[in-house]
Amino acid sequence: MRVGTHPGVVNQRGFTLVEAAVSVALAAVVAGGCVAAFAAAAKWSAPDPAQQAAEMTLARVVNVGRALSKYDGTLNLSPAPWTLGVPHPGGTPIPLTVTAEQTSSSAGPIFTVSVAYDGRAGAASLVRSVPLVQLAPAPGSSIVRAAADPRATPAL
Repeated sequence: MRVGTHPGVVNQRGFTLVEAAVSVALAAVVAGGCVAAFAAAAKWSAPDPAQQAAEMTLARVVNVGRALSKYDGTLNLSPAPWTLGVPHPGGTPIPLTVTAEQTSSSAGPIFTVSVAYDGRAGAASLVRSVPLVQLAPAPGSSIVRAAADPRATPAL
C-alpha cells in the first residue's frame, strides 16, 4: 500500500474503461460544439449573393442614370419601381425591386436609386443618391471657346 491512500484501496493504477469512455465522450461533445460554432461563423461571414447582386445592380443603375443625364443634367423618369431577376450560380434568379427617381434640391438635381432584396438576414434595401451635373455639351452643339486672358496664361 502506498503512503497517503485509503486502507481499503488496493493497488489502483490507470483508468477504468468507464472513465476512459466518459472522457472521450466529453471531448467529442466539446469538439463538436467548436466545429459547429466555426461552421456557423463561416456561413455568416461568407458574402450574401442577394446583397452582392443588389450592390452590382445599384451601381449599374447609378452609372446608367449619370450617362443619360450627362448632356443636360436631367432625367425623364417615371417613379414606378420595376422588378428584375438577377441570375446566379445557385439556381433560381435573385428577385430585386429597383426604384429610381430624380428630385430637386438647392444644389441641383439629385438622382436616387433604391434596390430592395431578400437577403440572408431578411428583407433589406440599398439606397444611393448622386447629384446630376452636366458633363458634356449636347451632340451637335457649337462649342465657343471663351477669349483667353493673357494674364492667366503662364509664361513658358
